[in-house]
Amino acid sequence: MLNKIIIEYLVCIDLLELNFDKGLNIITGESGSGKSLLVEAIKLVRGGKIKRSLLNKNKSITIIAFFSLSVKKGYHNDNISEVLNSAKPNEIVIKRNIFKINN
Repeated sequence: MLNKIIIEYLVCIDLLELNFDKGLNIITGESGSGKSLLVEAIKLVRGGKIKRSLLNKNKSITIIAFFSLSVKKGYHNDNISEVLNSAKPNEIVIKRNIFKINN
C-alpha cells in the first residue's frame, strides 16, 4: 500500500508531501491544480516513461514513495528487510530522480 509520496519539481509542483490513510483516499481540486500529476508521479516512481510535457527544463524531478508490505500469516519477512535495508520493517522506499534536460 502506498503510504506517502514526496514530489519535487514536477511541472507546477515545487514540493508536495502527501500522506495516505488506510482505505479510500479521494483527491479533489480545481482544474490545473495537479491531480493528474499525482497519478503521473505514481506511474513514474513505478518505472514508467516520462512524458516530454512533464519535463522541467530548469530543475531535476524527484519522486519518493513509501510503500508498506503486508505479510501473510505464516510468512516471515526478515530477509526482505535485510535486503532493502529499510529503517522500518515492512516498508519499501522507492526514489526516482529525473534529471533536467540540457539542450
